[in-house]
Amino acid sequence: MKQMAKLSEGRKEYVVYRSIPGIGDSTACRLIGEIGDIRRFQNAKQLNAYAGIDIMRYQSGNTQYRDCMNKRGNKHLEKILYFMVCAMLMAKGKPESFCGLLL
Repeated sequence: MKQMAKLSEGRKEYVVYRSIPGIGDSTACRLIGEIGDIRRFQNAKQLNAYAGIDIMRYQSGNTQYRDCMNKRGNKHLEKILYFMVCAMLMAKGKPESFCGLLL
């Protein structure tokens, strides 16, 4: 992991990811590995769809069903983002049991 961090230090994305509270060397390197060149996404919606965290809405006429998270996309990236949010919540002093309620 130290080698990956050393190789990534020169990249702009690495510096940006590391500036976010709760993201360490390992998470920043994994994000770069899973997302690749973030500039290939034209907007945040495309990145959300790639990660599989976009909302799926079912609607038929006047009936609207409960929104749920789309289960397609990069499962590794989805897992990294989940643990990243948990680390951020713990850094803010939220209880650890809260992370089990996110998914």
